[in-house]
Amino acid sequence: MEVTVTLLEEQISQIVINELKNSISILEMELDNRKSNANSFGVFHSDKEKDIVEIENHLLAFKTTLEWFEPSWMKNNENQI
Repeated sequence: MEVTVTLLEEQISQIVINELKNSISILEMELDNRKSNANSFGVFHSDKEKDIVEIENHLLAFKTTLEWFEPSWMKNNENQI
């Protein structure tokens, strides 16, 4: 069975924005766990310091991508509508 779904560009952008925000939230939680010496497994590395650096790098990349998909002028514009 094959299903075709048609989405508007705005809907696709919102899906990407939601997924980026979710990923950022999860990585921030993991970063807090790694920094607080909580019993957490490595996300990218078993070495704690390497893992922290890698998580921070990914967070920066995700936040930069989110800013591209949802620039501040767009967020401000939405609040005025």
